[in-house]
Amino acid sequence: MHTYAGTLARRIAHPASRWCTLSATSGNPAVTAAAGEKRAKLLVLCTRNSCRSQMAEGIVHKMLGDRFDVVSAGTDPARQVHPLAMQVCREIDVDISANLPKHVDDVVADFDNVISLCDQSRRDKPSWLKHNMLSFSFEDPSLVVGTDSERLTAFRSVRDGIVNEVVAHLREQCAKPQTSPLST
Repeated sequence: MHTYAGTLARRIAHPASRWCTLSATSGNPAVTAAAGEKRAKLLVLCTRNSCRSQMAEGIVHKMLGDRFDVVSAGTDPARQVHPLAMQVCREIDVDISANLPKHVDDVVADFDNVISLCDQSRRDKPSWLKHNMLSFSFEDPSLVVGTDSERLTAFRSVRDGIVNEVVAHLREQCAKPQTSPLST
């Protein structure tokens, strides 16, 4: 049986990073961004863009969509989003069923920051992607071999890790004044 746990590997960030948009009127990140205010552009990167990054895109959009314009992509994208990724996201009221895997070269944009969810995508990122990168290391749940229950547990573990580590870190950054350095 495969033991599964998404683990925080490292956080690599730059003090000048813009992790969230603060309210222009109050400077309070707890206040929802005013209409027309620019949200921080965030790229979530993994290898296949079928599980981890798709779940993260949907979760960040659902939980922090007022602060981030989030897109996911992969360095070697699969043909479709994994059905178990869709299933475990539905369990927390996040719908990623309309998402499609994308290659990182197809989402070239002026991102404020990049989050890598696996070591492989961090190593394989394209040379044009010179952004600050926050790196997490979650195992690929699609590689888990076992019963349906064991496979579902692996996907839930990654989903919960994204909520407990990635979203928590983004919330923490939004609670700090923009001029403060990010934790490393």
